[in-house]
Amino acid sequence: MANLGAVGQSGGYEGGYRQYFSISTVVAPTTMTVSGNVYDDTATAAERVVRLYRRSDGAFIGQITSTAGTGAYSLAAPNEEVQRIVLDDSGGTLYNDIIDRVIPA
Repeated sequence: MANLGAVGQSGGYEGGYRQYFSISTVVAPTTMTVSGNVYDDTATAAERVVRLYRRSDGAFIGQITSTAGTGAYSLAAPNEEVQRIVLDDSGGTLYNDIIDRVIPA
């Protein structure tokens, strides 16, 4: 099973609520880049949310929204294999989100 970070209990009150769990992960320095262009099913540049997760343990690295005019995106990534997720938009025909392995360059 993947180590998804440390989970602990906090006993103090903050802002009128009690925080019971805190999840934290440590991601290696982001010295590489994952970039590209997102296109829809008609090969038109698309504005979509692109997220990166570390493949080894699922730690969230970052996210960006690709530009509407070109579909371009660029995310800083550690020098290790990552999972890239491109989320489908909520309008129109429903398609699966794209999830693939990427080696940052």
